[in-house]
Amino acid sequence: MTLGKITQLTVEQARKTAADMLAAVRLGADPASEKAERRASVTVDELIDLFDVQYVGTMLKPGTAVTIE
Repeated sequence: MTLGKITQLTVEQARKTAADMLAAVRLGADPASEKAERRASVTVDELIDLFDVQYVGTMLKPGTAVTIE
């Protein structure tokens, strides 16, 4: 697991972050599954496409829909 670039963290900060992560794992957290969940979440681009399909295409008058697109 990467904590950050060497120029972003001091040694003390990296040690504290690593200790916090280890404590979370010992309490039952699963960093790998949490990372996978974040990657699988909906992106802004996907939300825009969904908005276009569900709202702009169905709820607005054709002239207004053309203006928004």
